[in-house]
Amino acid sequence: MSGIAVKNWRQNPRLRAYRRKGGKANRRLQSRRIEAFLEFCELQMHETKAARIGARHVQAYWATLTDRAPATRYHHWLALCHWWDMLDKPGKPPQPG
Repeated sequence: MSGIAVKNWRQNPRLRAYRRKGGKANRRLQSRRIEAFLEFCELQMHETKAARIGARHVQAYWATLTDRAPATRYHHWLALCHWWDMLDKPGKPPQPG
């Protein structure tokens, strides 16, 4: 799983499975937040390997969301926690500062 390319995140079977189960509205919102983060990593940080995405990328992402409400940033963090679990990364991603 960790070898997937960021460019192929829409074909990621774990993200697709996550989107298809449970409360549909919330899952769609969460998957859109994950997609926004992955697009940021690809376009701004030039990272194309999901396995190489880490805390540095998350902190840079938080820097772009400083104009958002704390609740919005918290919801993005929850979505990133799901992505972290999908990639089997240890711990949790850094929280918004």
